[in-house]
Amino acid sequence: MDKPNYEDDITIGTRIREQRKIMGLSLSELARRTGLTTSFLSQVERGLVSTSINSLRRISEALGVSILYFLNDTPRREPVVRAGNRMQLTLPGLSNIRYEVITTNLANKIEIILGHLEPGKTYFSRHLPAPTDECIYVLSGTLVVGLEQQDYTLYPGDSICFTGVMLKHFRCISDEEAVFMVVVTPPIF
Repeated sequence: MDKPNYEDDITIGTRIREQRKIMGLSLSELARRTGLTTSFLSQVERGLVSTSINSLRRISEALGVSILYFLNDTPRREPVVRAGNRMQLTLPGLSNIRYEVITTNLANKIEIILGHLEPGKTYFSRHLPAPTDECIYVLSGTLVVGLEQQDYTLYPGDSICFTGVMLKHFRCISDEEAVFMVVVTPPIF
């Protein structure tokens, strides 16, 4: 099992504090805007605790920046993202699915993510704080997308569009990894 990277927690916390101060917000005001406690935010800023993606998303919305602002080593100012330089995301507790963000943080209205789901694995949907419009395009493998009461089987070249609240799960039913592109607005990472 990988050890937690506490340096990342400190970097994220430092960026949160810097952005909060730029906006002239107190910890109490940020807590009010996010629904998180002042003590939790203080611990995050000092790198003492890690934050979930959902909490980080709430913080980023309150501070008016993309969640990528906190996760990227350096903010991307270039419009090109090279294949070997994509931001890799593995969500906590979900080692069977991996995301690569293929848009820069200059694209703040739309986000394109490359998803990789291992054979036989299922990813259950996440609760998003804001409604999204999403489209999934399958590049390889076979992906079952569960929307509300129905499952749809997608093969390479197939796509499906929906509002984010409808998504229940993804499941890879092929012997190979399912690779798919997700286009989402507004951005979720």
